[in-house]
Amino acid sequence: MFNSRMYKKYYPVKSSAEIVNMDITDKRKLIKWLKSIIADVNAYNAQHRKQAESVRCKEYWFIDFHPDKEYIDSVCQEIITEPFSLTAKDILLVNFVLYRHKYAGIISAYHFPVLTTE
Repeated sequence: MFNSRMYKKYYPVKSSAEIVNMDITDKRKLIKWLKSIIADVNAYNAQHRKQAESVRCKEYWFIDFHPDKEYIDSVCQEIITEPFSLTAKDILLVNFVLYRHKYAGIISAYHFPVLTTE
């Protein structure tokens, strides 16, 4: 079930030093995942809204995640150029994305793991 080598190797990222020490291929994969996270969340929320409407439920499970594209692009740029300047908020986003991709690809398409914030 767990298929993500990056999840096993890096999660949870505790400081920007861990991102500095990432392989370049892992950084590229992380940036690819970061750039697709907004679309992933929107697709997941739309799927659950559609399922709820089909059975006439007024409430449904959704992911409350609202970063803007500019912020994600700036985090990607910092990972490439100056990873030591990543803030705690940026590292939280990286952990969210790594957690999202912890399952094998086919399972990830249907199951979106959600971090608890407590």
